[in-house]
Amino acid sequence: MFQRFIDKLTGAADDKQQLEQKAFTELNELAPLSTDSLPGMQDRNAFDLGDEVKHGLMVRETVLGRGQRVEGYEFRLNRARRGQVHQATPTTLRLYDEVLLRNIMLADLDRLLGHRQAFIPLSVYSLNNPLLNQLSQSSVVLMLECTAECGADFDRFAREVSPRLQELHGAGLRIGMTRYNNNPVLEPFFELADFVLLDVHELPFEQVQKQVQLTQGELIGKQLVARNVDSLEMLHACLKLPFQYFHGPFVMRREKWESRPLDSSRTHILRLLNEVRQQADPEVVAAMFKHDAALTYKLLRFINSPASGLSRQISSIEHALLLLGHKPVYRWLTLLLFVSGDSEPLDDALLEAALIRGRLMELLWCELNDLEVRDELFVTGVFSLLDKLLRVSMEEVLPALNLQSEIEQALLELKGPYAPYLALAMASETDSDAEAGRLAAYLGLTSDRVNRHLVDALVWAQDLEVTS
Repeated sequence: MFQRFIDKLTGAADDKQQLEQKAFTELNELAPLSTDSLPGMQDRNAFDLGDEVKHGLMVRETVLGRGQRVEGYEFRLNRARRGQVHQATPTTLRLYDEVLLRNIMLADLDRLLGHRQAFIPLSVYSLNNPLLNQLSQSSVVLMLECTAECGADFDRFAREVSPRLQELHGAGLRIGMTRYNNNPVLEPFFELADFVLLDVHELPFEQVQKQVQLTQGELIGKQLVARNVDSLEMLHACLKLPFQYFHGPFVMRREKWESRPLDSSRTHILRLLNEVRQQADPEVVAAMFKHDAALTYKLLRFINSPASGLSRQISSIEHALLLLGHKPVYRWLTLLLFVSGDSEPLDDALLEAALIRGRLMELLWCELNDLEVRDELFVTGVFSLLDKLLRVSMEEVLPALNLQSEIEQALLELKGPYAPYLALAMASETDSDAEAGRLAAYLGLTSDRVNRHLVDALVWAQDLEVTS
């Protein structure tokens, strides 16, 4: 559905074979490769980020800790670019990494770090890239990638680049490395690693368990990361093993749900949402809060958070409605659905994803449109994960909310004026095959602006500091 939507907006996709043939040319247009950044050449002392060049769109996927709370994100270019460098030459791999690193710099990712870790996949061939010297040291994990087929010249290259790896590690950058048992040349790389990476995608649990057992003797002082966890079933299986971190699309993945009634707390919030939506008197709304002090506390905590940007403290529900109006209160009230009622371990991660989605949609809209309906964009983004939170279909939950037709259109059919913004926000969080760059161009947005707004949304969500 997502890809069909983009094809409808932007025209039929280019022939895949033609895209593959143009891969290197397009990547080189994104970030012209300078020979002095290659191993064996003199490193550049400076890198001008002010040049007017095209940039790729970044995507991010969640990395959770054992408590199933968000610990960081993996950042990379979308799969359309990623696919072009699979099993590519070292030169193309360096070029891909240069595009990614340049985007990270332009988006000012350092603003997020300290709160979250940034896991950045990087080819071993890019260790000499001078942009690595500009990364925030203690919060960045370089996940070094090297296929088993590194080539005959790799032995010499590995020896040449080992001092550079030691330099980066000594400066504070942490290293993640996949264990390649059949490539002893990578032993110096692995010895410096702080994280051991294991790709569990589509592996039977027994095979994952066996791989962990083979690696356990080498894990002293290292942390084990399960990469590409693609389902809740695999997450629960990996939680039984000594993994410290879990990365993959499982947070956003829709599972098969058994129909169940909403709990009383969330049913009450739905009634509150409808009252506020219909511009009910402040006294009426406040009276509905009086029997639940915890609900009042949570709402006021949202409203008074640094992310709201208020210059004065809000002391009551009536005060919030009178000072802010019904629309801003409604947007904060939507978040109570995520932090009330029967909770699941992943609800905190899901709330953060909903906040980022809503805030990113709002920021993208405000680039080109009036601010009057910005709250509706935010609500659309937050509610786009409501089915996953409540484990019921959108068709079942939306009738109880009496939403504007534009929001319902976007959520149910991915149509209407808000749909392109929702589609672009979704593209920023998944390694889908969708051509997110074409979608951004359709909306008149440059990829570097979209990337920066993505980091803006991540930072904003952190400022809320909300938990269930």
